Amino acid sequence: MFLVISAIFFYNNANAQIIIKGKVVDDKNNAVGGANIFIRNTIDGCSSDSLGFFSLITNEKDSITIIATEIGFDSSILKIVVWKDTSGIVFHMKSTYAVLGDVIITAGSFTASDNNKTVLKPMDNDYSGCKC
Repeated sequence: MFLVISAIFFYNNANAQIIIKGKVVDDKNNAVGGANIFIRNTIDGCSSDSLGFFSLITNEKDSITIIATEIGFDSSILKIVVWKDTSGIVFHMKSTYAVLGDVIITAGSFTASDNNKTVLKPMDNDYSGCKC
């Protein structure tokens, strides 16, 4: 009987979930809400709340790689070793931006009928009603 109880206890501890808690901040230490935090090569992940805090539940142990991503920031990667619940993890995310090329806006009209096969034709260049 003692052997059975010991085996169950060992099995439960071997498969116990680990909670990893931390915060995601930008380069000015402001909270980054809505960031995605996940463990590489697993389906374990979560999102940070509006104050940047996250709580990630996993069965992974030993050496893991945690990644934080968010639009407008470069990804942040941390390699940690976990054996039990861990807190105090801080992701520092660096702001990034993308430069878009020129945007060209053209005007035209679209006519669809069996008799008229014109797909796109220029509109009149009368801007007298335009308050540009």
